[in-house]
Amino acid sequence: MPSEWYGSVETFEEMVRKRIRSMLYRQLGGLLFPYGWQLVGASPILWGFADLVAARTRVGHWREAAYLGVGALTFWLVLFPFVFQVTLLLANSSASVRARSGWISSRRSLWRSF
Repeated sequence: MPSEWYGSVETFEEMVRKRIRSMLYRQLGGLLFPYGWQLVGASPILWGFADLVAARTRVGHWREAAYLGVGALTFWLVLFPFVFQVTLLLANSSASVRARSGWISSRRSLWRSF
């Protein structure tokens, strides 16, 4: 029981809200999803680009394959994680603002789903 260790349930809940949350935030790098997880999640995009690069090299379009390969790595390593984090930050900031009506709340829920 938390009350045996912390004195009361309220003290335990307060500790969890403050200390544990800040520790998790630091361990995750301040992001909801660490960079490595984002790269793993976006790896199917890289596989799709790899297929396009392979198709270009098969027919001998080496320069086009090289441009596509560099673009694929840039998209996978930079662009996708950036867009993902910006989307999460926007969703988080919209969640912190209270809705004034049901219409706004439903719009916000729709925005968060994307």
